[in-house]
Amino acid sequence: MNLKDKVEEGWKISAEGYSEFIKDELSNEQKEKWTSIILENAPKEGKLKILDVGTGPGFFSTILSLAGHDVVGIDASEDMIKCAIVNAKMAGATPEFVVMDSHDVTFPDESFDMIISRNVVWTLVNPKGVYKDWLRLLKKGGRVLVFDADWLADCRDESVKLQREKDREEYIKVYGEPKVSYKDAEKARGWRVELPLASEVRPNWDIKTMEELGYSSVKHRIISDRVYDEERLLLNRSVPMFMVQGDK
Repeated sequence: MNLKDKVEEGWKISAEGYSEFIKDELSNEQKEKWTSIILENAPKEGKLKILDVGTGPGFFSTILSLAGHDVVGIDASEDMIKCAIVNAKMAGATPEFVVMDSHDVTFPDESFDMIISRNVVWTLVNPKGVYKDWLRLLKKGGRVLVFDADWLADCRDESVKLQREKDREEYIKVYGEPKVSYKDAEKARGWRVELPLASEVRPNWDIKTMEELGYSSVKHRIISDRVYDEERLLLNRSVPMFMVQGDK
């Protein structure tokens, strides 16, 4: 099994468990927090055509559809898309969902005002190629917003690995075992050490790559305090969530 297949199998295994997390987010303050931070950083006002890459169980697609935008959510996992359809319907949202590989997006050039993703880029087997394709898909004046963290830092930095273990131990003392979306950890995430971004420091890599590809107004900021509750701030304090922006 090649790396791409391993990653897709990992998300298939995680679909139902991850969907439970998304259902919680759709019913609590996460919905408003994420809607606000995305639309605050949108390229323009008014109704937008948005591509949600790696939508998973449909969180971004659902909340932005509810906010009045025209949203297409794609994911390589059919199981994730099935969950996304159910979650959007339960929330009263009407985004479009399509089973589609993030590395092989078939929409025409200049189709979208904004492209968004959350916790997706770290899983890509060809992240530079995907960033390049997003430029093709953006309309002139369009914007990419990537929400992610350096989730693979512990693969290359022993100090980060040790700190993450300490954070987890402290978390367990306060909140108990962290919930995960899978049972078989090896199949679900064992491939992470093989990913190309396991050897890259982020978001430094993202910024450099976007600038090399021709994005304009490339910038980033840490947003953990905007989107995490106290539990997540503790569990992920050594790998803060960042937002990277790039324009066409």
